Amino acid sequence: MMETIHWIQAGFYFFAIIGIWLSWKTFKANQRVRRAEWLQSLFERFYEKDTYKDARRWIDFKLLEKELANDPDHKKEEKLADYLNFFEFIAMLDKMKQLSLSEIKLLFLYYLDQIKQSAFCMQYVKESGYRNLSNLLARI
Repeated sequence: MMETIHWIQAGFYFFAIIGIWLSWKTFKANQRVRRAEWLQSLFERFYEKDTYKDARRWIDFKLLEKELANDPDHKKEEKLADYLNFFEFIAMLDKMKQLSLSEIKLLFLYYLDQIKQSAFCMQYVKESGYRNLSNLLARI
C-alpha cells in the first residue's frame, strides 16, 4: 500500500514539474510575441506615420539649421522637439531596461547617428536638456 502511495506521489510530482515547465515555455513565447508587437508599434510610430517625417528629412539632408533659421512661428522647432522627444522616450526605455541597446540600434541607429553627426542638433540636444538622449548617443 505504501509503495502505491509513493508511486502516485512521484507521478504527481512528475506531472506537476511538466506542467510548470509547459507553463513557463508558454509564458516566454507569449512574452516574445508581445515584445515583438511592441517593437513593431515603435517602428510604425517612427517610420510609417508622418509625425517625424519633416524632422527626419531636415536632419538627413543637413537642412536643420537652415529650416530653423527660417521659422518665425517656431512650428519647425516644435517638429524637431517632437522628434527629439521620441528619442528621449527611447533613451528612457533604455535606462529603465525596457529596451536593449541592441534593439535600439537595430531600429534607429541610422537616425541616432544622423543626430550625433549634426553639430547643430547635438548643441540643441545639450541646450534643451535631453539628458537621457545625450547619454544614449554617447553610448552609440
